[in-house]
Amino acid sequence: MRCARGGPGDGAATGTAPTELFGRREETAVLDGLLSQARGGSGGALVVWGEPGIGKSALATCTARPRTSSG
Repeated sequence: MRCARGGPGDGAATGTAPTELFGRREETAVLDGLLSQARGGSGGALVVWGEPGIGKSALATCTARPRTSSG
């Protein structure tokens, strides 16, 4: 999966998502589904948590941006 936009770095340090996310298909599918429901008018809340540096910001940033799929 590639973000359609993004820059080098780890997201937290640069404020941008990396250009690629590896091993996050399940997580992005869940976030994409929730985002679709929100766009359809459903309310809700989501908490993304984990150890520092594992890509929480990159995951959220990439999910919120348009993407192209590359496998």
